[in-house]
Amino acid sequence: MKRIALLIIAILSIVPTVLAGDNSTSREQRKLIMKGNGLYRSQKYDEAFKVYSEVLKKYPGCPEASYNYGLTMLQLAAGKDIDEEKRKQYVQEGASLMEASTKFGSTRPELASRANYNLGNLAVANEQLPEAAEYYKQALRLNPADNNARHNLRIVQLKMQNNKDQNDDKNKDKDKKKDQNQDQNKDKDKNKDQNQDQNKDKSKDKPNQQDQQQQPQQPNERMSNDAAKQILQAMEQKENQIRAAKAKNARQGGRPARKNW
Repeated sequence: MKRIALLIIAILSIVPTVLAGDNSTSREQRKLIMKGNGLYRSQKYDEAFKVYSEVLKKYPGCPEASYNYGLTMLQLAAGKDIDEEKRKQYVQEGASLMEASTKFGSTRPELASRANYNLGNLAVANEQLPEAAEYYKQALRLNPADNNARHNLRIVQLKMQNNKDQNDDKNKDKDKKKDQNQDQNKDKDKNKDQNQDQNKDKSKDKPNQQDQQQQPQQPNERMSNDAAKQILQAMEQKENQIRAAKAKNARQGGRPARKNW
């Protein structure tokens, strides 16, 4: 809130401060308004505030006093040592009086133009750019010669365009990131499919690998057969030897062998 208040000081310092009454006001009324204007220009806002308040009590609905009173409230709200609650109150009441002053467009076009200008400045301080632009446009409708309103309107329009461009860039970046994420997801799905295919190939190759692992056992089976055959052959040879020995003994008929004396 304090930063906004300081911005208001800078803004209000560049616009005409307060308006003196025209010929339709009474002499006393003009005198009091001019007194308040002098105090305002001397930056004695507390004293000016009291004078304008007195004018409104004596002359309720006075456009000049209402405008000046609201402008003084905004200056008081910009004070450094003011209570925050009081500051908020002054800003709200000051803005309300400025808004009421815009209704005098048909009878006090210059006053209504300045009220719209001030409301535009307040809207800028609150970062309400579209609202500020409308207030400046209305100020120019009532007073086309107000170069300050024209200048500020141009600034607000440029800022709004800049914000729009930034938002468009952000949206483009979001869309770009979204597309990148989608591409990454597609790559992940593609890699997933590739991994699934690789797993299928591995599963397909697995039985072959098992067969290959079992194949070395076949030579062992053949070796066992060869060994059995060798054993059989050995047994047959031994049996043939036994048969041959028996046959030899039978031929001899049990005759005693001759001895040499």
